Amino acid sequence: MKKTLVLATLVLAVTAFGAAQTADSVEDARTVYNNQTDQVPDFLASIVGGERINVEINESGDITTIGVVMDGIKAEKVQLGGVENETINGYVERQTLDDIASSNDPLQRTVTAIKEDEITYSATSTSGKLKLGVIDLLKDLVGALF
Repeated sequence: MKKTLVLATLVLAVTAFGAAQTADSVEDARTVYNNQTDQVPDFLASIVGGERINVEINESGDITTIGVVMDGIKAEKVQLGGVENETINGYVERQTLDDIASSNDPLQRTVTAIKEDEITYSATSTSGKLKLGVIDLLKDLVGALF
């Protein structure tokens, strides 16, 4: 379950970043996200720490890539256009992010989106592949818990 929470945490962060359209708004989204990480369990920091994540947001065929470099649970760097040497790639439709952002229960909506493959992901590093492999194994278990 904790791996799915990791992915859900990252997706929620990207939901905030996904609304950003300029460098200033990306920095503002990073600050907002980082100011809310006290609500995230400490053990997640060791899991997502050091990951370099690119998320492709598809809006009617137009792709926007948001790159996030994690330092523990904090987003150290966020940039439009993605980051180099990413360890995890995520793929999501803009409508899914909008649904998560407007949901009364964003975490539950995120878990549902992951279970229903509205959010997909792949890893480019061994550590990323191990983390995502566990997420895949736990999809059904987490679905039963939520």
